[in-house]
Parts: sequence; structure tokens; C-alpha cells
Amino acid sequence: MFRISIADCYDSVLSWVSGRFMVDIVAFDERLHLRHGDYEDAGLSMEGLIAKEYGPDAAELIKQLI
Repeated sequence: MFRISIADCYDSVLSWVSGRFMVDIVAFDERLHLRHGDYEDAGLSMEGLIAKEYGPDAAELIKQLI
């Protein structure tokens, strides 16, 4: 879906504490910037970029993982 290695964005500490898989939102944002540039300059939030580029289901998935 995102073509970004989940291992690069996995937050092991929060996952362990919460007992569920968690994504490091800062690492994920850095990966999105590498792929899409400074999307904020175009007036897009991270959620907006994800919805635009990958669809609303992807944006919802990321919301659940952070």
C-alpha cells in the first residue's frame, strides 16, 4: 500500500506498552517526506496526503495504528 518498510516505522516500546502494533508517526512522516516532498507547502496534512495518494482506507488505517 505505502511501499514503505513497516520495520522502519514500527514503535516497539509503544507496541509493548499498549499490547498492540503501533507506528512511530515521526518516522512514518519522515518516510512520506522522502517520497512526496514537503506536502505541507501544498496545504496538505499527513492525513490529507495519505487520503489523496493512497485512499481514505489507508488514512483510516494509519489513524488506527498511531
